[in-house]
Amino acid sequence: MRIGIDATVVAQPRIVGISRFIVELVGALLEVDSTNEYYLCYRGRALKRPRLIWRPRHPRVHLRFFQDPFGRRVFRALDVFHATYQRLPAQEGVVPYIGTLHDVFFLSRPDMVAPQAHQRWSDRYRDVANRSRLIMTGSEFSKREIVTLLGVEPERVRVI
Repeated sequence: MRIGIDATVVAQPRIVGISRFIVELVGALLEVDSTNEYYLCYRGRALKRPRLIWRPRHPRVHLRFFQDPFGRRVFRALDVFHATYQRLPAQEGVVPYIGTLHDVFFLSRPDMVAPQAHQRWSDRYRDVANRSRLIMTGSEFSKREIVTLLGVEPERVRVI
């Protein structure tokens, strides 16, 4: 199986937060899986700092770059794509998506954020909820919020 993983947020000076999640996810997958190929996919913005692009030295890890709305060729070569940062690529119907919603804070607490931020992030959350075959999240609390606020069927949300 060819598994794409959005690694764009790893291209930064420090590996923290979501970038740490991605690095540890890839490391754990390589430890437990001996057959699948992994494609670390970076959005074009990662090329602004090419020396920060992370790639584990492993024969089953490959790099790919894509830029919305282009990149259909990248996605056609995959069997599944994991969107790790609450944002799906523009391409629809090319490959099944697994979306990660770490939380839905901007949706659950609109009183705590600027209206523009609330709208932008709410739209992203809804896009992930609508177009992902499966949604991953980090806690039962976040799962309940995703199910309640986005109307996602509980069986489509997995706590990891």
